[in-house]
Amino acid sequence: MRKAIYASAIALLGLAALPVQAMPIAPLSGASPDITLVAGGCGVGFHRGPYGGCLRNGVVVGAPGVVVGAPVVVAPVAPVVVAPAPRAYFYYGGRRCYWRAPGVRACI
Repeated sequence: MRKAIYASAIALLGLAALPVQAMPIAPLSGASPDITLVAGGCGVGFHRGPYGGCLRNGVVVGAPGVVVGAPVVVAPVAPVVVAPAPRAYFYYGGRRCYWRAPGVRACI
């Protein structure tokens, strides 16, 4: 038993001596960092606005009244048909009921 404890202690000390990358030393001024900085996390063509949302790049306001920007192509949107949700029945006072409108209970 004592030999197993010594062997495991030696193994743990051996593993502790290996170099790790969990917290690397800060690079020197000439070295390139391992982290790539991005523009606020919005993606290509967008930037962070004053309230933290992502805004599209590309519109430049020149002289007063002149707006110059890249053309934007917008695909047509298919109409969305929303089916009403099925009624969820519940029992109230021994009768089968449902909510006809918010706050309006109808019993059958």
